Amino acid sequence: MREGLRETLSRIARITYALIIIFLIALLAGQVLSGKNNIIYYYSELHVLSVFEHSVNGKDMGKIELPAVIDNLKPGDTVTLRGTVESRMLDNVLIDAEHTYLKFYVNNRLYYEIGGAGTFPSFQKEPPHVVTSIALPSAPEYLDLRFDYTVPSTGSSLTLQEIYLGDNDLLFSMLVDFNLVLLLLSSFILIGAIVFVIIGLVLIRRAAVASAFIWLGLTCLATSIWAFCSNAIVLYLIPQPALFYNFGYVGLFGIIPAFLRFNSSILTSKRNWLIRGLVYSTAVGYAMLLVTHLIGIFSFIEFSPIMFYAGPVLILAFAIAVVIEHFRFKNRIRPRFVISCSILVLFTLLEFYNEAWSHFLPAGLFFQVGLAFFVIELAVLAWQYVSEALDASEKNAQLQFEIISTNRALSAQRALYETLATSNEEMRKLRHDMRHQLSAIRGYLEEDHNEEALEYLDTLYGSIPNMADLFICDNFAINALAAHYHAIAKERGIQVDMRLVVPEKLGRIVDNDLSIIIGNLFENAIEACGYVDAHKRFIKMQSSVDKQRFTLVIDNSYDGHLDVRRGDFYSRKRPGKGIGMASVRSEVHKYEGSMKYETVDGVFKTSLYIKL
Repeated sequence: MREGLRETLSRIARITYALIIIFLIALLAGQVLSGKNNIIYYYSELHVLSVFEHSVNGKDMGKIELPAVIDNLKPGDTVTLRGTVESRMLDNVLIDAEHTYLKFYVNNRLYYEIGGAGTFPSFQKEPPHVVTSIALPSAPEYLDLRFDYTVPSTGSSLTLQEIYLGDNDLLFSMLVDFNLVLLLLSSFILIGAIVFVIIGLVLIRRAAVASAFIWLGLTCLATSIWAFCSNAIVLYLIPQPALFYNFGYVGLFGIIPAFLRFNSSILTSKRNWLIRGLVYSTAVGYAMLLVTHLIGIFSFIEFSPIMFYAGPVLILAFAIAVVIEHFRFKNRIRPRFVISCSILVLFTLLEFYNEAWSHFLPAGLFFQVGLAFFVIELAVLAWQYVSEALDASEKNAQLQFEIISTNRALSAQRALYETLATSNEEMRKLRHDMRHQLSAIRGYLEEDHNEEALEYLDTLYGSIPNMADLFICDNFAINALAAHYHAIAKERGIQVDMRLVVPEKLGRIVDNDLSIIIGNLFENAIEACGYVDAHKRFIKMQSSVDKQRFTLVIDNSYDGHLDVRRGDFYSRKRPGKGIGMASVRSEVHKYEGSMKYETVDGVFKTSLYIKL
């Protein structure tokens, strides 16, 4: 990736990051302020029922203000709310029943039931969370409303939400106002999950960190599933409470195993036996939880207290492990997680406080905001990892290509040496037989057999090895490489004109580096000629040494096809960038040189210089 493009993308990423952070802070501040000041959005036709007379198992307990949590209850206990409202046309009542069996009475007649037997699977052991609106009957003046909440077999408390009256449009608008932030956060985390999983799959064979991105993506996916399945807007629009109940808990309990697996991926897991033990134990526990829930031994709700306390503890342990990893093992990558881990720990503790004591804001808000911050921080790290991994991959591919080029140059040198050795042997034999050959020619001439003497000379001339194509320049390595490609070009019917001036010693320039330059350019020229009609194929290469510079110019015919994007050449042989030209450019820059190319009337011209 080119430096200018990388810097531009990094600047865009930083600006986007800052805007998202500001947006999240504004959302959180809005929720906090509205909760602190008991702000109720005003609707002229919306009636909020927040104060009721209530009783427990028939015993009068006085007035209660909703929302409220009633603790110290036993399974089967019934909490009754009573109130009177003015009858209005087109009124609907919005009921938010959290894991309870609810009987709704109007004027002392049973009007609607929620969470009764047969409305959810028996292995579930408790009714799901239901958000629905019910059309109220018309009455002359007032309606007496009664709500009987029954504690399920696994419960010891009831959470009672405010009750709203109004037409359906107003009720839905109110739901959107109160729950849209959580829905947006869930969507953001889901997008993060998809992005991280894709990054992990792309890098799975290129970088060890790929598995960490996959597990982080699965952590975000589990969180977003839990958040979606518990969001009042989703429950209201899609009346499948049992389905959302089960999938919500699958996501909720799946957060910890996936998060710990991510944790072990970024830490030095071979040294941290505690993290590894937690990873395996939570994975086994998660599988056992699913099985015991499905067969009805234990339900999800019975494990909720474990999740409630274990979640913050494990996330705090993760942050501590990151700090220990940095200072103990001097791991340079781990400090990048310090800020994101600190944010996640802070918001997890705030969520714990809100759920345990305050009930100040909607459940899950703090954790989702913290995880959203965490996702953004990790997205920045993901960009860095992807950039580094792709750069490393390109450098590795270029290195492998240079190794191949070096091996090819060595093979050419070996072939030239063998050819020269064979030619020397033939010349030695020819010198040994020369006296006999000359005697034979003299005999023909003395007998005036001139034609036979000429034929004999032709035969003798043909036996002399042709060394013209084997000596191109003074540098043995470059000479061998040029002779090798010269022979290939001739075999393919390409007209070659080479005028290489390459001295035996080229100052600081290593023969292997110059071989990479000349070999790749020659090979590319031969390939380009292959797409041109046979009678138009040509390669012209010349070099010179002047004023401490080595200059090389190569012209070749080509068919007009040229795929160049942002200065990078793309190959016709395989998808992606051409490695050969990248290697040439790298070697030219290594020796503080310059390189350019141009095309004129079907001729591709490349010129470069490097400093000696």
